Amino acid sequence: MSSNPTQSPLLTARVARVDRGAADLLVGAENSVTETLRADVPHDLDLAVGDWVDTDGSTVLTVHDRRTAIVRAAASGESRGQTLVANVDVVFIAVPATPAPRLGMVERLVSLAWDSGAAPVVVVTKADLAAEIDRIAADVAATAPGCETHLVSAATGEGMAAIY
Repeated sequence: MSSNPTQSPLLTARVARVDRGAADLLVGAENSVTETLRADVPHDLDLAVGDWVDTDGSTVLTVHDRRTAIVRAAASGESRGQTLVANVDVVFIAVPATPAPRLGMVERLVSLAWDSGAAPVVVVTKADLAAEIDRIAADVAATAPGCETHLVSAATGEGMAAIY
């Protein structure tokens, strides 16, 4: 049996979006996108933004092993996880200084990030509006041990350089 000479070569691509049985893919070198594709996703593939995949140009064929993955309980209530994003190195957790940050939520999000294999960074926004910003910063830092914590203000530019 001979091979089909018109068969497309396999491309390696990064998933930029997953939507209704299809995915937007970025093709190119590590830091240079040369092409974008929309490809069908077979229903049995667990695909997430950030995944590296092989495609023939019209269908996602395989998903590469993930370095990291942020997984939550499936929205359907099934006893399986839903991968939200894959192959992420850093997770920024943004919480406002005012109204006061919900520390329990910060703790859960930091835990989710650590469990994924990514490094969490907590960003406290609206630092210029909070009267007790030093106390708020201390509370957030105590809730997120081992994490970088940054105070920022979009209005004044304070702290912004540290997160770029």
